[in-house]
Amino acid sequence: MDKLKILVQRMKKQDMRTYLEVVSESEEANMKSVKSALELGVDNLIGGSYVEQTLKLMKGKKLGFFPYIGKIVGHPCC
Repeated sequence: MDKLKILVQRMKKQDMRTYLEVVSESEEANMKSVKSALELGVDNLIGGSYVEQTLKLMKGKKLGFFPYIGKIVGHPCC
């Protein structure tokens, strides 16, 4: 995680927008990704399908959120 934090910081110093994509099958894994995005300080979180739970974790935080919409069939990485 430390290397990712350094990468995000370097990207922001270069005025780059940063993203973390959620590709998780379970709610627990999805929430872990949201927490990672907040810890890393990325600009945007994309993906994920547990919208209400994600918004609760994001409350008061500066983080764009673009949830996955539609029906998930299988895992997108398989």
